[in-house]
Amino acid sequence: MKEIKNETNNKNRVDSLNIIIYKMFRQRSLITTINHSFRYMKNNPKNNPKEALTMFHFAKNICDSELLNNPYLEQHKEIIYASTIGHQLQLQDKNEVMKYQHHLSEIIPLSEVVVIGEIINAQPHFQRLIPGEYRLAHTIVRESYLLSLYNVNKCMNDNIINHKMDYISASKATINVFESYLLKLLPISDVFVTTYSRKKASQLFIKAFEQVNELKQELVK
Repeated sequence: MKEIKNETNNKNRVDSLNIIIYKMFRQRSLITTINHSFRYMKNNPKNNPKEALTMFHFAKNICDSELLNNPYLEQHKEIIYASTIGHQLQLQDKNEVMKYQHHLSEIIPLSEVVVIGEIINAQPHFQRLIPGEYRLAHTIVRESYLLSLYNVNKCMNDNIINHKMDYISASKATINVFESYLLKLLPISDVFVTTYSRKKASQLFIKAFEQVNELKQELVK
């Protein structure tokens, strides 16, 4: 009886050690993927690493909040983070997405690289999510992108620097984008489905609403 108990204890210790080793390996693999993804974004002057970082933090927070009810997401983190970091590439052209996929294939299995490409190429403004086991992963990437849009200063900066507008034109364009689209998103109940995104979107909505009103008041002075 004592020998059986010792064997059970030994097995439990081995199982615990295996779990610890697995988690360490997964964490190391995940960090490598994140670093590899950001390296690609940093090395191309057309990309915006700051925007990628903003989306990445949103994705990480959403993923962490969803893990309790969806523990399988732990296996999808590499896909989620790599898709989020490279998401802006779909605004350029498909060749850029393919180059990014080739870059990722150096460290990520091809089957996952294919999924990353599908998520990046999907239109984030619509509810057409990829079917199957990666549906929630796609949802997290999509919501990260939409949350990143609720930034009035970022929109102003884009209009002034990238679109060469003066301050008045940039203000009018920013007000138009928010009033015609972004400030109408939140009342649509199914736009944000995860708990974190619903709460965060409400906070960002209030701040953006106030900033847009400030811009409107400046223009009438």
